[in-house]
Amino acid sequence: MAQAMGVSKATVQRLWSANQIKPHLVHTFKLSKDPAFEAKFWDVIGLYLHPPDKALVLCCDEKSQCQALERTQPGLPLGVGHIRTKTHDYTRHGTITLFAALSYLDGKIFGQTAPRHTHRQWLAFLKHLDAETPADLTLHLVIDNYATHKHSKVKTWIASRNRRQRKAHDRERIILHFTPTSSSWMNLVERFFRDLTEDAVREGSFASVAELVCAIERYLAERNLAPKRYVWKAAGRDILLKINRARAAAGLPDIQYSHLRDTTLGPDRRAGWRYRGYRRSPNAGNRACRMMMTTALGRNPRRCGPSAALSLQPSGEATPPLALSTQRSSLTLQ
Repeated sequence: MAQAMGVSKATVQRLWSANQIKPHLVHTFKLSKDPAFEAKFWDVIGLYLHPPDKALVLCCDEKSQCQALERTQPGLPLGVGHIRTKTHDYTRHGTITLFAALSYLDGKIFGQTAPRHTHRQWLAFLKHLDAETPADLTLHLVIDNYATHKHSKVKTWIASRNRRQRKAHDRERIILHFTPTSSSWMNLVERFFRDLTEDAVREGSFASVAELVCAIERYLAERNLAPKRYVWKAAGRDILLKINRARAAAGLPDIQYSHLRDTTLGPDRRAGWRYRGYRRSPNAGNRACRMMMTTALGRNPRRCGPSAALSLQPSGEATPPLALSTQRSSLTLQ
């Protein structure tokens, strides 16, 4: 960019730093298209913020395709003056699926491994949870929309188990709470899967599937000796506002959530941010930075090409001009 604009690299760096532009970083995201997003969202958030009495809140999911990878050569251990090593290649010995349920109240993990992840294995895991938890409690399961979780045989067994529970304890035994589609970040067991991958799976070398299973079971047993609880602290309103900002940045219309009545912002800002005169392309970030540089340096924006004419501004407000301060060598707003 410095070469294209005819300035030094230091000038580009100062402009990026002053405006918190980080083209070397990329965050992944996906907006849910679930028509029942808000209802599912508040259903799950309500469980986290206000857990029901005489019940267990269990965040459930399966970690499929856990690979038993064996490094082709043993690595060198950590030592003074050198780091530990491992080979770049490996031999695959098969895969397993880990079914896990994270107890939200105390952080305990209920786990079970299986060679596949069909409705049969999921139903077997539900029966395992039923046997391992107190019989007089209701199990609130937070799960995703995977077809296995909604299989007809699974629904039939849950209905039968709930009938027996109502006769014995006058309450339901298993209640399912589905997260919105493309919203696995709401299921706290995903955070545990990350810890499992980093602590026990990714750095290991397993000569067989049995070794991988033993490593996972050993990790679960050690973790349950001192369970680590994941606590949900984010306010639902703040999350919905952030989602609407993301939708506006992607050029999608805002969703008028019934629980979201934003009276703190003006009508222009409530309308969100909009793209103007911008053609999406893989080089969008580079062209946006080039446009900012062009405006700041007083060059003609047309020289950067028509697709570089990006303007991010609240609807109904004029874009404040950018100017380069020669005294502080930083980008300021006037």
